[in-house]
Amino acid sequence: MNLPPYPFTAIVGQQSMKRALIFNTIDPAIGGVLITGTRGTAKTTTVRALPALLPEISMIPGSAFNLAPRKGIRTQEFVRVPTPFLTLPLSSNIEQVAGILEVEKVLQTGERHFEPGLLARANRGILYIDNINHFRDDLLAVILEAVTSTVNRVEREGVTFDHQADIILVATTNPDSRELHPQLLDRFGLYVITDSRMDLKDRYEIIKRCMAYNKNPRAFFQQWQNVEQELARKIERARAYLNQVEVSEASLEEIAHICGIAQIDGMRSDIAIYKTARVIAAFEGEKTVNSEHIKEAAELALAHRRRISTAAETPNLFRE
Repeated sequence: MNLPPYPFTAIVGQQSMKRALIFNTIDPAIGGVLITGTRGTAKTTTVRALPALLPEISMIPGSAFNLAPRKGIRTQEFVRVPTPFLTLPLSSNIEQVAGILEVEKVLQTGERHFEPGLLARANRGILYIDNINHFRDDLLAVILEAVTSTVNRVEREGVTFDHQADIILVATTNPDSRELHPQLLDRFGLYVITDSRMDLKDRYEIIKRCMAYNKNPRAFFQQWQNVEQELARKIERARAYLNQVEVSEASLEEIAHICGIAQIDGMRSDIAIYKTARVIAAFEGEKTVNSEHIKEAAELALAHRRRISTAAETPNLFRE
């Protein structure tokens, strides 16, 4: 018997983590979210609650890549399925994740034969990497390249096969684990540190809600359905509205100013702030990106990229 997940909207506190996850579902092109925090700060619970907020997807029956029906073809069959949610197994290797291109069959028949991997099954869905620090760097590099480019490309002996990889990437880690290589860390669009300090009111509410869920998960989930559905509709509206959000020249200058003051190498941070600020505006129903959107986006996009780390040395990134 499958029990309903703990509701996303019932999670107490952790606003930065929840908002970062929401933003990434609205526009996966942000590049994924890396969440770090001590044990017991609801990282995994929050991530696993995310799929319930997302709409079903339409796909061609039996498609190994979760492909959507082609627009304009009314007679094409399709099925509606829940948004895919996959967890990266700890034993995974590159072939299991990226897929296998069988060159021998290409040479024999002249046709490319590709055995889809985890990235194919995660297309148009969520890929969750728990304890990301436990995985090999070369495997993570393949995943992050596919997520960033939205294409999974497999090459073997001069033969190439690629497929769509429109993936919402979420990863979690603990502060006491080994650090990710800086080049891998930089590939994540957003970074969140969970809040382990809670006041008495929050602790009381967490205990109360956890006990209610453990006693009757279905009744507890149903109790939060109206709030869950309201947030789900807000996410869907933001997805539809995103392309209408405008970014002024002044906002572009503000983004460049922030990244320059923070001494960020490369342009990934600027682009991540730009994309995230547009998503925040769409989520809030605003037509134009403003300074508050940029500030929140910068706090999420720069935490893992800043070269200046101590509070005493940190300049004010935001214009007064």
